[in-house]
Amino acid sequence: MSAANDSKPAAYLRRSRVDEDRPGTVSYEAQEAAVLAMIRRHDLPDPIMLVDWGRSGGSERKRPQFQ
Repeated sequence: MSAANDSKPAAYLRRSRVDEDRPGTVSYEAQEAAVLAMIRRHDLPDPIMLVDWGRSGGSERKRPQFQ
């Protein structure tokens, strides 16, 4: 079996501010559901979820899962 067949998909979820005062922003559950729907459409295994929830996108250093 080739290395490409042994790989597992990964998904990166992030939102800088997590509060109820910002309607219209995408929740963790909505992001996760969208990722899982895409995975199912392509018949792939469950992804590794990399999450930097509540972290600003302005600096890569402040997002350890992005690293």
